[in-house]
Amino acid sequence: MQVRPFCRRRTWAENGWWCSPRVAAILSIWLFLPAGRLAGAENSWSGIGMWTNSACWSLGHVPTEGEDVVIAAGRTTLTASAPKFSSLTVGSGATLVFDGWETAVTADLVRINGTATHSTNMAVSTNALGEWPRDNRVWIVATNVQVFGAINADFRGWRGRDSGGPYGPGRPAFDRGGGAYGGRGGTYSAGTLAGTTYGSESVPEDPGSGGGYSYGGGGAGGGAVRIDATGHVLVNGLISANGEYLTAGWDRGGGSGGSIFITCATFAGTGGVIRAEGGCASHGPGGGGRIAIVCSDPAAQAVLPRPFVALSVARGPAGGGCNQQAEHGTLYLNTPLLLPEPVMSNCQGRLRGLPGWSLSFNELFLTNSFLQFPSNVEQTAISVSNSLVMSASTLDVEGYALSRTPMWLEVGGDMVLTNGSRIYIFAGPTNPPATTNCGALISVNGALVLATNCAIYPAANNTNGGAVLIRTSNLVLQAGSSINADSRGWTTGWGPGRGTGRGGAGHGGKGGWAYEWGEPGGQAYGSEQSPIEPGSGSNHRSGGGTIWVQAAGTVNINGTITAQGQGGAHDNGAAAGGSVYITCDTISGGCSGRINADGGSTSGTSGGGGGGRVAVYYRSDHWGTNAVSASGGINSSSGNRNGTNGTVVWVCTATNADDRVLTVRGEPGPHGQPSPHDYGANAVKAGSALTETVASPADESSGTAYACIGWTLSNGTSLINTGTSNTAHFAMDSDLYLTWHWTSLYYLACSANVNGSLAADRSGWYTNMALVSLQAVPDAGYSFLQWSGAGVPAGMHTNNPLNLVMDRPRDVMANFASLTATQKTWTGVAEWFSAANWIPPGPPGMQDAVVIPSGTNTLRDPVTVKSVLVCTAGVLRVEQGSSLATAGSVTITGLSAVVHVTNATLRCGGDLRILAGGSLYTWGGAAAHISNATVDVSAGGEIRLTSNSVIYAASHPTNGGSSILRARDVTIEAGAMINAEGRGYGVTYGPGVGTGRGGGGYGGAGGMAYGFPELGGPSYGWSNAPVHPGSGSGNAGYGGRAGGGVIRIEASGIVTLNGSLNANGLNGQHDIGSGAGGSIFITCRRMSGSGQMTARGGDTSGTSGGGGGGRVAVWSTTLDFPTNNATARGGIHATDSARNGGDGTIVWGHIPAPGTVFVVR
Repeated sequence: MQVRPFCRRRTWAENGWWCSPRVAAILSIWLFLPAGRLAGAENSWSGIGMWTNSACWSLGHVPTEGEDVVIAAGRTTLTASAPKFSSLTVGSGATLVFDGWETAVTADLVRINGTATHSTNMAVSTNALGEWPRDNRVWIVATNVQVFGAINADFRGWRGRDSGGPYGPGRPAFDRGGGAYGGRGGTYSAGTLAGTTYGSESVPEDPGSGGGYSYGGGGAGGGAVRIDATGHVLVNGLISANGEYLTAGWDRGGGSGGSIFITCATFAGTGGVIRAEGGCASHGPGGGGRIAIVCSDPAAQAVLPRPFVALSVARGPAGGGCNQQAEHGTLYLNTPLLLPEPVMSNCQGRLRGLPGWSLSFNELFLTNSFLQFPSNVEQTAISVSNSLVMSASTLDVEGYALSRTPMWLEVGGDMVLTNGSRIYIFAGPTNPPATTNCGALISVNGALVLATNCAIYPAANNTNGGAVLIRTSNLVLQAGSSINADSRGWTTGWGPGRGTGRGGAGHGGKGGWAYEWGEPGGQAYGSEQSPIEPGSGSNHRSGGGTIWVQAAGTVNINGTITAQGQGGAHDNGAAAGGSVYITCDTISGGCSGRINADGGSTSGTSGGGGGGRVAVYYRSDHWGTNAVSASGGINSSSGNRNGTNGTVVWVCTATNADDRVLTVRGEPGPHGQPSPHDYGANAVKAGSALTETVASPADESSGTAYACIGWTLSNGTSLINTGTSNTAHFAMDSDLYLTWHWTSLYYLACSANVNGSLAADRSGWYTNMALVSLQAVPDAGYSFLQWSGAGVPAGMHTNNPLNLVMDRPRDVMANFASLTATQKTWTGVAEWFSAANWIPPGPPGMQDAVVIPSGTNTLRDPVTVKSVLVCTAGVLRVEQGSSLATAGSVTITGLSAVVHVTNATLRCGGDLRILAGGSLYTWGGAAAHISNATVDVSAGGEIRLTSNSVIYAASHPTNGGSSILRARDVTIEAGAMINAEGRGYGVTYGPGVGTGRGGGGYGGAGGMAYGFPELGGPSYGWSNAPVHPGSGSGNAGYGGRAGGGVIRIEASGIVTLNGSLNANGLNGQHDIGSGAGGSIFITCRRMSGSGQMTARGGDTSGTSGGGGGGRVAVWSTTLDFPTNNATARGGIHATDSARNGGDGTIVWGHIPAPGTVFVVR
């Protein structure tokens, strides 16, 4: 009997018109395909079986060249390359399996809404050339590729150890070791070898290797994914090639991550994940894989928004039997424009490929990330114009052993480390003098703050002695934080004070003798007043490094500053302590603060390390501590072998008897460069006649400058003299205070757009609070439309004349519109008021219809027009502080048509229609109160979503501010959705944040990670009016998961839901807790339809806790909706219900119908 795979031909009605495109061009994100090309016939698969089974194809034949191919349902396996299609879509819930290394799909557009995967690599030995055969991969050749679902190659690399394995070139040499590929595998005991790395960093095309196991199956490596696109690649979903996680059993090694290789012209993504992580195991974790993204059109990439995509080649987490961690894999990017900014979340790996290694960011927030910069480049420069904030993240900046160019980490604002963040920085070699030349630099214009459990590890060049310089305004070390240079000085056998034989090394003090052997310790060396040299190494131990801090203001030490030499043992002499050299205005701290440059201690016949050197220079001491040490290292067997003490210098810079202190200040702040005495406390010989000056104007930056308006001189209690110039003359008869007084200058940049002019150009510098009036003059046939620019005061965009108060820099432009209504069509990438990007030229007026069929239009001002159509590949961004209002409708139509509303307002006088796969993204800003929506999307008529169309509703990840939809009626058709999954509070944020591996809470409590124990988050919020996002999970060092966001709808009429509302928390795994479900809150006259509402907590497995359920509340006068189609259940643990999240709440409320009131008098 012949067995046929299950299949059924779909009818035209079932496919729907949206599955049979009748458009003149196949569209992709940002780019058009060649004009004039018509779409092919749609051939749709439904069933389970081989690609070649014609019975499962809707047209009755296997797809041929030029067709639009849809894997609509079920699963099909492709074993040979297919002809080129017009498009290939893998539908939601469907699966396409690639079988064979040379099996490829080729199409103009490939869109993955469901799952693409490949068969496992089955090779068990090398071929005749000694190479491991590669059997299977995912290979996509296309013009444009869109990933909304998943390309999942997890565990599909070479297999782990069974009766004959493990397999692959990175297999471990011993049982229980982790597999390797981009990073080395982990080991279960000292001296054993795990897998070693292989393959190319820039062209990664290998599968990952398997892990070992003493008795049976180790973890499989990750598979291989190759995307070869000539146009645009969009990743809003998941591309994964992880090594296998082994959550059960003992004596097992994890598989390595696999490979993901993407070539394209341009790349983008919002909320996507690309990962090739090593597998977790009890003993040998797998090494990270390799990811490479190569963009061929950097100029086009530069005008796109930075991708918000997590890129991870993380090593596998270590289990209880691990002795040596695995390594992270490699992340190859050919342009820094591929790195997310300003938020970089869950990005982990060793960076490779970036040209010049000079990286610039405006602002950077690193969360749950590990970035290592390479050691084989001449120079690495990392510049952040504003603040750098790190949460549960690591930066590893290595110096290049042959380079004489220092490394730079420069931050224009504050640099704040929280939640266990780390920075490792290695100095390059320097030329003398060491007191002025540094081998690496951390420069922070604002405050450098290290929270509890955070650390900076500065390592001196271990064969040259070059040191890391930390320069900042203020340094704050909270209790439990540290700057740690222990054992980070001269390496073993190096340094001016290296010991002989078993003798200890010297630095500030001499190294201890190994008396029985007649082997002296190393000599003392270096500067007592300006200690900048690291400690020397003994024959088997490394010296303490150098901690060199220059702070213009305060150094506050409640943590630890330590540069100890490495301890010895028996026949191994200890190393010398390093250097701590601090200059500041004020030194302060608490009882928990400590400075330590001790030599290493030892035992047996060896010598202790000599103490290091500490020098602290200050103008004011608010600490008064004795917790400062540069002691020699102790030999626990004999005091005769101790190293001698080093030196401690604690100096106030104004302590000579014939000195007076001149304290120079700035009011309201220190601007310009005073001369000859700088801001702060200065020692001046008593009786000196001084002439002090300061340059004015000064500190010009970003439209702001400062002008000196005079000075005052006092003795601290009474005023002595004043002046109105920038020069002061006086005698130092006592301690004096000189204050330079400043006023702000602000620059006004004013201009006129096309079709008009300004009555006068008032551009220039103005003193603070000066008044300026601007008059716009339209050309004939035009009228004044509005002012635009960041300098226009709120509510004054249509004022003419425009009266400005110069209390800040201002940039304003006058805009004009035709007196005749017209259609305005957008092209290119620019701001809304860019005249040249509109056809006909000039910004649209209030009576004009707007069409955005391509490019990206960014709106930053309040604007009113007749109607808006965003179609085909058009993108509209309504940015923070702006608003878009229309008298008529707003329509978003087409798979690549996108509108972003970020902490802003979108108001339609007519309908808001999202059609044919269009997308609307709402991004909540920080709210003053959680019930206040920060994104307001409203329509005077109907909000309608047709099949495949989506509203993505994201809350603010740390504050919780969210969006609201308001309309007369809201209709969500079958196949459409509002998606807030994982778009609530981020990891470690929210009122119900979990602890460690615990799940986040909201409507229900988060699940507990019992074995540790780590609590799930508590419940919070209101069941009748749910407006909070779900909370994120905790983070036990392996990452975490975000909670669900907020879906809030207010309709005066009918809400019809036949699609879905999704506010689920993200699923966890093993050591990663789940996020809590979010909120669905609807008020309307009538609730109808048969769709789904879900606000469940994320499910999980392993040791972690599930997410608490969210909250659903529907208030209506008439309820015509099945109540069992809503869920807010807690996240379920795969094997242990005790770790489940608690269920959330569902409320079906009744609003009384409006009645009639008769008043009788």
